[in-house]
Amino acid sequence: MFNAGLTIGGYWFGCNVLRLRKADCEINELEEESKMTSKVLINCAVGREDAEQATVAFIAANAAAASDRETAMFLTGGAIDLATKDGADGIEAQGYKPLLAFRKALMKKGGQLWVCPACAGARGLSADDLIDGAEIAGVPKILDYVDSGAITLM
Repeated sequence: MFNAGLTIGGYWFGCNVLRLRKADCEINELEEESKMTSKVLINCAVGREDAEQATVAFIAANAAAASDRETAMFLTGGAIDLATKDGADGIEAQGYKPLLAFRKALMKKGGQLWVCPACAGARGLSADDLIDGAEIAGVPKILDYVDSGAITLM
């Protein structure tokens, strides 16, 4: 794992990259790298307990989706509640719009929310508890997505 960055929709995002192909490592220009991938995976592990960090993850996902990139978020821990029907209600970090607005915008852009199966099981959540566009999906789906060229952020 190493640090990398990406420009999406005029925003620069730093991240820990879990996996890159050799060809990705040979590119020095940030703009060229951002044009190479059409898929982005955002990891979010916090929800109501850290409204600002959760909101920033949804802002990043919206920026990726607005840049015509297939965008998915993998939600773990407290973040899984953000994929439930009422889970984003009332979350508003100081200085930001409500998280619910960013979630709605992401879903409208075709974003996907993938909920950690172990986390869902620990909280007694099922697919019926999730909003449209959210699903319970684990590591095999994430690995397939990354293997198909997705970059990971956050």
